[in-house]
Amino acid sequence: MSRLASNTVKPESGSFTNGSLAWHHHARCRSGPTRVTVRQSSSQIIASGMPALDDCLPDGGWRNGAVAEILSDINDDSGLNLVMPALATVSREKKWLVWVSPPQFLDRFKLANAGIDISRVLLVHPRTSANGLWLVGQVLRAGTCSAVLTWMTGGDAGDVKNADSLRRLQLAAEAGGCLGFVFRQACYARET
Repeated sequence: MSRLASNTVKPESGSFTNGSLAWHHHARCRSGPTRVTVRQSSSQIIASGMPALDDCLPDGGWRNGAVAEILSDINDDSGLNLVMPALATVSREKKWLVWVSPPQFLDRFKLANAGIDISRVLLVHPRTSANGLWLVGQVLRAGTCSAVLTWMTGGDAGDVKNADSLRRLQLAAEAGGCLGFVFRQACYARET
């Protein structure tokens, strides 16, 4: 994980802490904190669409060919809101946006209104959580996707806390030139 000089920005609805690459987002009293951890690679930078967040991310945005871990309340869309502008940008590449085990609140109208080409969204629901990490790695590595998003809950969320698992996902994202987002419950913040 990259470390930057300590700096804090207070946007309208949250606070960014640059020292640990964490962004704490408080969405209008209904969600808890959201933390973002970026694992670096050497590819194209995609603006997050939020200048205060871009100021905290390496090179001013999400790095293509890298995996970002987003810790938030899995039961709401606060974490997803962080990446929607970037997803709208990469959906123009006409590659797939793969969503692995997305939560129930996924709304195609909200995605379309955010500028995401929903004809490029592929939803994948693995039969078992044990297959989740393997599947995410394969999809990241394939080279046919602009972005891969996965929501880890239960046993697979615990698997992601393992640094080796995150490193494998990072290597797969680099190989496929793909933007990866791993969403987990905020309670895992101390384990990464």
